[in-house]
Amino acid sequence: MIITASTLVNGTFAEVMGYASKARLVGLYGPSASLLPDVFFEQGVGAVFSFRVTDPKAFVHDTMNDIDMEAAIKERQMPYLLQPNR
Repeated sequence: MIITASTLVNGTFAEVMGYASKARLVGLYGPSASLLPDVFFEQGVGAVFSFRVTDPKAFVHDTMNDIDMEAAIKERQMPYLLQPNR
């Protein structure tokens, strides 16, 4: 089951994790997912998917000035996956 990190913001994370109790693997994705991965792993999350900004100055410039903001975001971020040490 893949859960959006928006559940952290809207207060539904615990409820959604309850629905995931029989899932083989629970993944959490989004910008907020990488805040405290060890805490999420302790709560039963098996993988955290997020992005890191590769060039912060260019990222800010592109998102503020580029006509195609989505392309600017894609060019300045790199995806990554975190899993608990086992």
